[in-house]
Amino acid sequence: MKQLPFEQAKHLLRKYDVEFAESETTASESHAVKAAQRIGFPVVLKIDSPDVIHKSDAGMVLLNVASVSGVHEAFKAIMKKAKRKKAHVNGVLVQKQGSGYELIVGAKRDAQFGPVIVFGMGGVFVEIMKDVAMRIAPVSRVEAHRMIKETKAYEVLKGARGGVRVDIEAIAALIARVSNVMMDNSEIRELDLNPCFADEKGYVVVDARIIVG
Repeated sequence: MKQLPFEQAKHLLRKYDVEFAESETTASESHAVKAAQRIGFPVVLKIDSPDVIHKSDAGMVLLNVASVSGVHEAFKAIMKKAKRKKAHVNGVLVQKQGSGYELIVGAKRDAQFGPVIVFGMGGVFVEIMKDVAMRIAPVSRVEAHRMIKETKAYEVLKGARGGVRVDIEAIAALIARVSNVMMDNSEIRELDLNPCFADEKGYVVVDARIIVG
C-alpha cells in the first residue's frame, strides 16, 4: 500500500467537487515565498511526505506564517526535520491559513463490510475526543445529516450559545461525496480529510490523506 502525494489526492477529490483551501506544493524555498505572496498571508507550511503521517506531532506543520522571512524560516525548519527523519519528501505545501471549526470526514475499507464512512471533530483532537459517527457506504445526504446529528459536535455546529452556525448542508454533501469516492474507487483503502475548516459559508479541506493498494 502507498500514500498518494497531496496534489494527486486533491486532483482526484476535486473530480467529486470537494473544496480545498488554496495551496501550492513546491520543493523550492524561493517558490514557496512566491506561492505565499500569491495566496496571501497568513499561510501554513507543512510537509508532504508519505513517511510523515502525523505532521503536527512531528513538528512539520507551521501555522500563521505572516511574512516572507517567516516563510524562509518555516521552509528551512521543515526540510531540516524531514532530513533528520530520513523521510521521502514530495515537497512543502504552502496553504492559506484556515479558520472555523475543525472537522474530519474519512473512510476505511473494511474486509467484511466494505467502505465505512466517518464524521466527527477534527484536527489534533480527533483521537482524544473520539466524537465520531460511522456508516457503511453508500451514504446519502439524508443519512449524512443523521451522522452529523449523532455527534456531540452537532450542538456547536448549529450555533449553540451564540456561536457561528455552520453550513451543515455543505458538510452533509461532503460526507456523501466521500462515500461516492470510496464506492467508485475500489483501490482506495483509507481516506482522511482532516482537518476540514467549516463555517457559515461552507467548508474547505486543508489536508487529505489517501492510501491505495
